[in-house]
Amino acid sequence: MIGGFMRSAPGLSTAGPPLGRICCGRMPRRVACTTSGPPGGPNPYIWCCAAHAATTHRHHRGRPSRVAEGCREASVRPTLERERARSGATMTEAATTNFATSADGTRIAFDREGAGPPVVLIGGAMQYRAPGSQTAELARQLASHGFEVVEYDRRGRGDSPADPPITLAQTLDDLRAVIGELTEGADDAVALFGNSSGGAIALAAAAAGLPVSRIVVFEVPLDDELGTNAAEDLAALRTALDEGGSEAGIAQFMSGMPPEWFENLRQSPEWERARTIGPSLVPDLEVLAWTQSAARSALWAGIAQPVLALVGSEAFPFMRDAADSMVANLPHAEQRAIEASDHRWEPRVLALAIAGFLVDGPR
Repeated sequence: MIGGFMRSAPGLSTAGPPLGRICCGRMPRRVACTTSGPPGGPNPYIWCCAAHAATTHRHHRGRPSRVAEGCREASVRPTLERERARSGATMTEAATTNFATSADGTRIAFDREGAGPPVVLIGGAMQYRAPGSQTAELARQLASHGFEVVEYDRRGRGDSPADPPITLAQTLDDLRAVIGELTEGADDAVALFGNSSGGAIALAAAAAGLPVSRIVVFEVPLDDELGTNAAEDLAALRTALDEGGSEAGIAQFMSGMPPEWFENLRQSPEWERARTIGPSLVPDLEVLAWTQSAARSALWAGIAQPVLALVGSEAFPFMRDAADSMVANLPHAEQRAIEASDHRWEPRVLALAIAGFLVDGPR
Protein backbone atom coordinates (compact mmCIF):
# COMPACT_ATOMS: atom_id res chain seq x y z
CA MET A 1 0.00 0.00 0.00
CA ILE A 2 1.01 3.49 -0.24
CA GLY A 3 0.09 6.22 1.68
CA GLY A 4 0.57 9.06 3.92
CA PHE A 5 -2.66 9.76 5.73
CA MET A 6 -3.38 13.32 4.85
CA ARG A 7 -6.61 13.80 6.71
CA SER A 8 -8.73 11.71 8.92
CA ALA A 9 -12.24 12.79 9.70
CA PRO A 10 -13.64 13.68 13.09
CA GLY A 11 -14.69 10.76 15.23
CA LEU A 12 -12.02 8.26 14.28
CA SER A 13 -12.90 4.79 15.41
CA THR A 14 -10.67 1.88 16.28
CA ALA A 15 -12.45 -0.34 13.81
CA GLY A 16 -9.63 -1.07 11.44
CA PRO A 17 -7.90 1.02 8.82
CA PRO A 18 -9.92 4.07 7.77
CA LEU A 19 -10.38 5.57 4.39
CA GLY A 20 -7.98 8.45 4.54
CA ARG A 21 -5.38 5.87 5.32
CA ILE A 22 -5.95 3.45 2.49
CA CYS A 23 -3.78 5.86 0.70
CA CYS A 24 -2.60 4.16 -2.41
CA GLY A 25 -3.10 0.52 -1.86
CA ARG A 26 -0.31 -1.56 -3.23
CA MET A 27 -1.52 -4.47 -1.24
CA PRO A 28 -1.41 -7.81 -3.04
CA ARG A 29 -4.81 -9.37 -3.45
CA ARG A 30 -5.92 -11.40 -0.45
CA VAL A 31 -3.01 -10.24 1.72
CA ALA A 32 -4.40 -9.08 5.03
CA CYS A 33 -3.31 -5.99 6.89
CA THR A 34 -0.95 -6.69 9.73
CA THR A 35 -3.31 -5.03 12.22
CA SER A 36 -6.81 -4.82 10.89
CA GLY A 37 -8.22 -3.68 14.20
CA PRO A 38 -11.32 -4.82 16.03
CA PRO A 39 -14.49 -5.86 14.23
CA GLY A 40 -16.80 -3.21 12.92
CA GLY A 41 -15.04 -2.06 9.83
CA PRO A 42 -12.64 0.55 8.65
CA ASN A 43 -13.16 4.18 9.41
CA PRO A 44 -12.93 5.52 5.86
CA TYR A 45 -11.06 8.62 6.87
CA ILE A 46 -7.82 7.21 8.18
CA TRP A 47 -6.70 4.94 5.46
CA CYS A 48 -4.55 6.84 3.10
CA CYS A 49 -4.24 6.36 -0.61
CA ALA A 50 -5.18 2.96 -1.85
CA ALA A 51 -3.73 3.65 -5.23
CA HIS A 52 -2.49 0.18 -5.95
CA ALA A 53 -5.25 -1.70 -4.20
CA ALA A 54 -5.96 -3.77 -7.28
CA THR A 55 -2.40 -5.10 -7.43
CA THR A 56 -2.39 -8.89 -7.60
CA HIS A 57 0.12 -11.55 -6.72
CA ARG A 58 1.01 -11.96 -10.40
CA HIS A 59 2.63 -8.56 -10.21
CA HIS A 60 4.83 -9.51 -7.29
CA ARG A 61 5.89 -13.12 -7.69
CA GLY A 62 9.05 -13.78 -5.80
CA ARG A 63 8.82 -10.47 -3.97
CA PRO A 64 7.86 -9.68 -0.38
CA SER A 65 4.16 -9.28 0.28
CA ARG A 66 2.98 -5.68 0.33
CA VAL A 67 0.53 -5.10 3.11
CA ALA A 68 -1.73 -2.16 3.67
CA GLU A 69 0.22 0.79 4.81
CA GLY A 70 -2.40 2.59 6.76
CA CYS A 71 -3.35 -0.11 9.16
CA ARG A 72 -2.63 1.47 12.49
CA GLU A 73 -3.94 4.94 13.08
CA ALA A 74 -6.71 4.34 15.55
CA SER A 75 -4.92 6.27 18.30
CA VAL A 76 -4.15 9.40 16.29
CA ARG A 77 -7.16 11.46 17.30
CA PRO A 78 -6.76 11.05 21.09
CA THR A 79 -3.11 12.07 20.73
CA LEU A 80 -4.05 15.20 18.80
CA GLU A 81 -6.72 16.05 21.35
CA ARG A 82 -4.12 15.96 24.13
CA GLU A 83 -1.67 18.08 22.13
CA ARG A 84 -4.30 20.68 21.29
CA ALA A 85 -5.51 20.78 24.89
CA ARG A 86 -1.97 21.65 25.98
CA SER A 87 -1.74 24.37 23.34
CA GLY A 88 -5.17 25.84 24.16
CA ALA A 89 -6.72 24.84 20.84
CA THR A 90 -9.87 22.80 20.39
CA MET A 91 -10.72 20.01 18.01
CA THR A 92 -13.53 22.11 16.56
CA GLU A 93 -11.25 24.92 15.43
CA ALA A 94 -10.66 25.02 11.69
CA ALA A 95 -9.01 27.41 9.30
CA THR A 96 -11.23 29.49 7.07
CA THR A 97 -11.84 27.69 3.80
CA ASN A 98 -10.42 29.46 0.76
CA PHE A 99 -11.02 28.64 -2.89
CA ALA A 100 -8.87 28.66 -6.02
CA THR A 101 -10.43 28.48 -9.47
CA SER A 102 -8.88 25.88 -11.75
CA ALA A 103 -8.46 26.23 -15.51
CA ASP A 104 -11.87 24.70 -16.26
CA GLY A 105 -13.68 26.72 -13.59
CA THR A 106 -13.69 24.04 -10.87
CA ARG A 107 -13.34 25.50 -7.39
CA ILE A 108 -10.62 23.92 -5.24
CA ALA A 109 -10.98 24.32 -1.48
CA PHE A 110 -7.92 24.90 0.68
CA ASP A 111 -6.89 25.96 4.18
CA ARG A 112 -3.96 28.24 5.05
CA GLU A 113 -2.08 28.25 8.32
CA GLY A 114 0.95 30.25 9.45
CA ALA A 115 3.07 32.89 7.77
CA GLY A 116 6.25 32.60 5.76
CA PRO A 117 7.41 30.77 2.64
CA PRO A 118 4.48 28.71 1.29
CA VAL A 119 4.36 24.91 1.47
CA VAL A 120 1.54 22.95 -0.19
CA LEU A 121 0.59 19.54 1.18
CA ILE A 122 -0.58 17.03 -1.45
CA GLY A 123 -2.61 14.08 -0.23
CA GLY A 124 -2.67 10.57 -1.58
CA ALA A 125 -5.70 8.53 -2.58
CA MET A 126 -8.87 8.84 -0.52
CA GLN A 127 -7.55 11.73 1.57
CA TYR A 128 -9.16 15.09 2.12
CA ARG A 129 -9.35 17.87 4.68
CA ALA A 130 -10.97 17.39 8.09
CA PRO A 131 -10.51 19.15 11.45
CA GLY A 132 -8.36 17.29 13.95
CA SER A 133 -6.66 15.05 11.41
CA GLN A 134 -3.06 13.97 11.35
CA THR A 135 -2.35 16.21 8.38
CA ALA A 136 -4.05 19.18 10.02
CA GLU A 137 -1.67 18.66 12.92
CA LEU A 138 1.24 18.41 10.48
CA ALA A 139 0.20 21.77 9.04
CA ARG A 140 0.11 23.29 12.51
CA GLN A 141 3.51 21.88 13.42
CA LEU A 142 5.09 22.97 10.14
CA ALA A 143 3.60 26.46 10.43
CA SER A 144 5.28 26.78 13.83
CA HIS A 145 8.63 26.56 12.01
CA GLY A 146 7.87 29.74 10.06
CA PHE A 147 5.97 28.56 6.96
CA GLU A 148 2.60 29.27 5.43
CA VAL A 149 1.15 25.79 5.05
CA VAL A 150 -1.68 24.95 2.67
CA GLU A 151 -3.76 21.80 2.69
CA TYR A 152 -6.34 21.40 -0.06
CA ASP A 153 -9.10 19.06 -1.16
CA ARG A 154 -8.13 17.44 -4.39
CA ARG A 155 -10.71 17.57 -7.19
CA GLY A 156 -13.70 15.35 -6.51
CA ARG A 157 -13.14 15.24 -2.75
CA GLY A 158 -14.43 17.13 0.25
CA ASP A 159 -15.23 20.75 -0.61
CA SER A 160 -13.86 20.46 -4.17
CA PRO A 161 -16.70 18.64 -5.97
CA ALA A 162 -16.28 17.96 -9.67
CA ASP A 163 -17.91 15.85 -12.35
CA PRO A 164 -16.01 12.86 -13.77
CA PRO A 165 -13.86 12.00 -15.50
CA ILE A 166 -11.03 13.33 -13.33
CA THR A 167 -7.55 13.24 -14.81
CA LEU A 168 -3.95 13.81 -13.78
CA ALA A 169 -3.80 16.84 -16.10
CA GLN A 170 -6.73 18.40 -14.22
CA THR A 171 -5.08 17.58 -10.92
CA LEU A 172 -1.99 19.50 -12.01
CA ASP A 173 -4.17 22.41 -13.20
CA ASP A 174 -5.79 22.47 -9.77
CA LEU A 175 -2.44 22.56 -8.03
CA ARG A 176 -1.31 25.36 -10.34
CA ALA A 177 -4.42 27.33 -9.35
CA VAL A 178 -3.74 26.87 -5.64
CA ILE A 179 -0.14 27.97 -6.13
CA GLY A 180 -1.39 31.01 -8.04
CA GLU A 181 -3.51 32.03 -5.06
CA LEU A 182 -0.47 31.80 -2.79
CA THR A 183 1.87 33.75 -5.05
CA GLU A 184 -0.83 36.20 -6.24
CA GLY A 185 0.39 35.98 -9.81
CA ALA A 186 4.05 36.63 -9.04
CA ASP A 187 6.80 34.38 -10.35
CA ASP A 188 7.44 32.99 -6.87
CA ALA A 189 7.82 29.26 -6.39
CA VAL A 190 6.40 27.16 -3.57
CA ALA A 191 7.62 24.04 -1.83
CA LEU A 192 5.60 20.83 -2.09
CA PHE A 193 5.15 17.97 0.35
CA GLY A 194 3.60 14.87 -1.18
CA ASN A 195 2.37 12.00 0.92
CA SER A 196 2.42 8.56 -0.68
CA SER A 197 0.93 8.83 -4.18
CA GLY A 198 0.73 12.57 -3.54
CA GLY A 199 4.52 12.49 -3.77
CA ALA A 200 4.30 11.20 -7.31
CA ILE A 201 1.89 14.05 -8.09
CA ALA A 202 4.49 16.48 -6.71
CA LEU A 203 7.11 15.04 -9.08
CA ALA A 204 4.68 15.26 -12.01
CA ALA A 205 4.02 18.90 -11.12
CA ALA A 206 7.71 19.72 -11.24
CA ALA A 207 8.12 17.83 -14.51
CA ALA A 208 5.20 19.81 -15.96
CA GLY A 209 6.87 23.11 -15.13
CA LEU A 210 4.78 24.30 -12.20
CA PRO A 211 6.58 26.93 -10.07
CA VAL A 212 8.09 24.61 -7.48
CA SER A 213 11.16 25.38 -5.38
CA ARG A 214 11.77 22.16 -3.45
CA ILE A 215 9.97 18.86 -2.98
CA VAL A 216 9.69 16.56 0.02
CA VAL A 217 7.92 13.22 -0.31
CA PHE A 218 7.10 10.46 2.12
CA GLU A 219 7.15 6.85 0.93
CA VAL A 220 6.00 7.21 -2.65
CA PRO A 221 4.74 3.76 -3.73
CA LEU A 222 6.70 3.38 -6.94
CA ASP A 223 6.77 -0.06 -8.49
CA ASP A 224 9.18 -1.55 -11.00
CA GLU A 225 10.61 0.87 -13.52
CA LEU A 226 9.05 0.24 -16.95
CA GLY A 227 6.52 -2.09 -15.35
CA THR A 228 2.89 -2.31 -16.46
CA ASN A 229 0.97 -3.07 -13.27
CA ALA A 230 -0.06 0.52 -12.53
CA ALA A 231 -1.40 0.95 -16.07
CA GLU A 232 -3.32 -2.32 -15.73
CA ASP A 233 -4.78 -1.22 -12.40
CA LEU A 234 -5.71 2.13 -13.93
CA ALA A 235 -7.54 0.42 -16.80
CA ALA A 236 -9.43 -1.79 -14.33
CA LEU A 237 -10.43 1.23 -12.25
CA ARG A 238 -11.68 3.15 -15.28
CA THR A 239 -13.71 0.16 -16.43
CA ALA A 240 -15.29 -0.18 -12.98
CA LEU A 241 -16.15 3.51 -12.91
CA ASP A 242 -17.62 3.40 -16.42
CA GLU A 243 -19.73 0.34 -15.72
CA GLY A 244 -20.73 0.85 -12.09
CA GLY A 245 -19.97 4.41 -11.06
CA SER A 246 -18.13 5.73 -8.03
CA GLU A 247 -18.94 2.93 -5.60
CA ALA A 248 -17.82 0.29 -8.09
CA GLY A 249 -14.60 2.26 -8.58
CA ILE A 250 -13.91 2.32 -4.85
CA ALA A 251 -14.59 -1.40 -4.67
CA GLN A 252 -12.14 -2.02 -7.51
CA PHE A 253 -9.56 0.24 -5.90
CA MET A 254 -9.87 -1.77 -2.67
CA SER A 255 -10.04 -5.15 -4.36
CA GLY A 256 -6.60 -6.15 -3.14
CA MET A 257 -7.62 -5.67 0.48
CA PRO A 258 -9.57 -8.00 2.74
CA PRO A 259 -13.13 -7.99 1.31
CA GLU A 260 -14.71 -7.14 4.65
CA TRP A 261 -12.95 -3.76 4.63
CA PHE A 262 -15.06 -2.47 1.77
CA GLU A 263 -18.28 -3.80 3.24
CA ASN A 264 -17.46 -2.29 6.63
CA LEU A 265 -16.69 1.01 4.93
CA ARG A 266 -20.10 0.92 3.26
CA GLN A 267 -21.73 0.41 6.65
CA SER A 268 -19.79 3.21 8.36
CA PRO A 269 -21.11 6.73 9.06
CA GLU A 270 -18.53 8.19 6.69
CA TRP A 271 -19.78 6.29 3.65
CA GLU A 272 -22.25 8.97 2.63
CA ARG A 273 -19.38 11.38 2.06
CA ALA A 274 -16.83 8.85 0.88
CA ARG A 275 -19.01 7.10 -1.69
CA THR A 276 -18.56 9.86 -4.29
CA ILE A 277 -14.76 9.97 -4.41
CA GLY A 278 -14.26 7.00 -6.75
CA PRO A 279 -13.48 9.11 -9.85
CA SER A 280 -10.85 11.07 -7.91
CA LEU A 281 -8.79 7.90 -7.49
CA VAL A 282 -7.93 7.87 -11.19
CA PRO A 283 -5.11 10.46 -10.94
CA ASP A 284 -3.42 8.43 -8.17
CA LEU A 285 -3.09 5.44 -10.46
CA GLU A 286 -2.50 7.59 -13.52
CA VAL A 287 0.52 9.26 -11.93
CA LEU A 288 1.93 5.91 -10.80
CA ALA A 289 1.51 4.61 -14.35
CA TRP A 290 3.38 7.72 -15.52
CA THR A 291 6.34 6.77 -13.33
CA GLN A 292 6.52 3.46 -15.22
CA SER A 293 5.91 4.89 -18.70
CA ALA A 294 9.57 5.51 -19.62
CA ALA A 295 13.04 5.21 -18.18
CA ARG A 296 12.92 7.34 -15.04
CA SER A 297 16.24 9.03 -15.73
CA ALA A 298 14.70 10.42 -18.91
CA LEU A 299 11.22 10.95 -17.47
CA TRP A 300 12.59 13.03 -14.60
CA ALA A 301 15.54 14.67 -16.35
CA GLY A 302 13.82 18.07 -16.29
CA ILE A 303 13.17 18.07 -12.55
CA ALA A 304 15.92 20.41 -11.42
CA GLN A 305 14.50 21.06 -7.95
CA PRO A 306 16.10 19.46 -4.88
CA VAL A 307 14.03 16.48 -3.77
CA LEU A 308 14.05 14.78 -0.38
CA ALA A 309 12.67 11.24 -0.29
CA LEU A 310 11.70 10.33 3.27
CA VAL A 311 11.20 6.77 4.44
CA GLY A 312 10.30 5.43 7.84
CA SER A 313 12.93 3.83 10.03
CA GLU A 314 10.77 0.70 9.89
CA ALA A 315 9.49 1.13 6.34
CA PHE A 316 8.34 -1.76 4.21
CA PRO A 317 11.25 -2.83 1.97
CA PHE A 318 9.48 -1.81 -1.25
CA MET A 319 9.21 1.75 0.08
CA ARG A 320 12.99 1.89 0.47
CA ASP A 321 13.36 0.50 -3.05
CA ALA A 322 11.13 3.30 -4.33
CA ALA A 323 13.20 5.94 -2.55
CA ASP A 324 16.37 4.37 -3.96
CA SER A 325 14.89 4.68 -7.46
CA MET A 326 14.19 8.37 -6.93
CA VAL A 327 17.72 9.04 -5.72
CA ALA A 328 19.19 7.10 -8.65
CA ASN A 329 17.09 8.81 -11.33
CA LEU A 330 16.35 12.36 -10.18
CA PRO A 331 19.08 14.93 -10.87
CA HIS A 332 19.12 16.30 -7.30
CA ALA A 333 17.60 13.89 -4.80
CA GLU A 334 18.57 12.40 -1.49
CA GLN A 335 17.01 9.92 0.89
CA ARG A 336 16.65 10.26 4.63
CA ALA A 337 15.03 8.08 7.26
CA ILE A 338 12.76 9.43 9.97
CA GLU A 339 11.23 7.70 12.94
CA ALA A 340 8.15 6.12 11.38
CA SER A 341 6.78 2.66 10.73
CA ASP A 342 4.16 0.86 8.66
CA HIS A 343 3.69 3.88 6.41
CA ARG A 344 2.77 6.02 9.43
CA TRP A 345 4.41 9.25 10.53
CA GLU A 346 4.16 11.44 13.61
CA PRO A 347 3.35 15.07 12.70
CA ARG A 348 6.01 16.70 14.87
CA VAL A 349 8.77 14.43 13.55
CA LEU A 350 7.73 14.86 9.92
CA ALA A 351 7.35 18.63 10.25
CA LEU A 352 10.88 18.91 11.62
CA ALA A 353 12.27 16.86 8.71
CA ILE A 354 10.42 18.96 6.13
CA ALA A 355 11.41 22.25 7.73
CA GLY A 356 15.05 21.22 8.02
CA PHE A 357 15.26 20.41 4.33
CA LEU A 358 13.45 23.56 3.24
CA VAL A 359 15.62 25.79 5.41
CA ASP A 360 19.03 24.11 5.26
CA GLY A 361 18.76 22.48 1.84
CA PRO A 362 20.35 19.23 0.68
CA ARG A 363 23.19 17.69 2.67
